[in-house]
Amino acid sequence: MAPKRVRPCRGFTMIEVIVTVVLLGAISAVIYASQGLLDTDLAARAGLLRNQIRYAQLRAMKGGGVYGLRCLGTDYWLFVTEPTTASNRVALPGEETTPVHLATTGVTLSEFTLYFDAAGQPYTAYTSSSSNTPVSATNTLNIVMTKGSSSVTLSVTPETGFVP
Repeated sequence: MAPKRVRPCRGFTMIEVIVTVVLLGAISAVIYASQGLLDTDLAARAGLLRNQIRYAQLRAMKGGGVYGLRCLGTDYWLFVTEPTTASNRVALPGEETTPVHLATTGVTLSEFTLYFDAAGQPYTAYTSSSSNTPVSATNTLNIVMTKGSSSVTLSVTPETGFVP
């Protein structure tokens, strides 16, 4: 009688399966972390802009005049009374320059001008105390902040100026 021929096992060993799972986990963690850092940076910048909008509103209410923020894509600034005159620009707390330059951060903003009157009400246009355009349900102000393929939209609430 001829000896029985043993067939080699087909498939993967337990070591091969474990190594494959560990490698896939490590690659997934690296990809997830790189995406997470981008979103975190954008979220932090959006939070900072929310605070700066609130600051502009508080300055208007405390000073009894018109304050606001003006943005031209990668630069934005706080202003008093009128946004186009450079001498009307006011430094934002914690920022090194006026205007704030976003080009080095990779973040861009949609262009906008936001005014606050002495009562803290938001406007998209403000030429005098009687001729202006308040933010309303029909005249919304949405600020889109973009970095790479991610974006965040900040919406200014009519009447209160709150940015959720």
